[in-house]
Amino acid sequence: MQSLIATLLACLPLLAVCQTWTEPAFCGGRNCPQYVVNTAESTADYEVRTYSQSLQWVSTPNTGRSFMRLFGYIQKNNDQNLKINMTVPVLRETTAAGESMMFYVHNPVPAPQPTGNAVTLQTWDTPKQFYVRVFTTSEKATPADYDNQLLALRNSLTSGTYNTAVSYTAGYHSPWFGGERHNEVWVPKL
Repeated sequence: MQSLIATLLACLPLLAVCQTWTEPAFCGGRNCPQYVVNTAESTADYEVRTYSQSLQWVSTPNTGRSFMRLFGYIQKNNDQNLKINMTVPVLRETTAAGESMMFYVHNPVPAPQPTGNAVTLQTWDTPKQFYVRVFTTSEKATPADYDNQLLALRNSLTSGTYNTAVSYTAGYHSPWFGGERHNEVWVPKL
């Protein structure tokens, strides 16, 4: 009995690490990347999230066929000929070099290599922190919706606290979803 109590007491400092991740309701029952919200730094305008390390993303330049290239990857267009479940969010990364679309790859780990043209696999090797602004729309968010929310996020932040050269949009619903849609814009925290 004393051994059991000692083991439980030893695990208390690790409680946060030992907890099971439960996807938020806005993930709609699909796997989404694990994160922790830093409530002490978050405000009514944004959350500060830390995404865990070793997250895998499949990425492609954002052109007219970008979604279909990524969809092909999860539909066996990979070196293991493996079908992979759709996850959320669908990210769009914008940098000075251009725009990319990304799917989160939950399983398997490690993810199979893409075999399609212009599709690459990325791994976030270290935890990443983002300022995240959440907004809802009754229909699919438009580029103007995302631009307005990104501007509002940047205006609520102190200069020098975030990476101005990179931003992300995050969509969580299929085009056919009927109802209130959860959308996000992210900027990397410095």
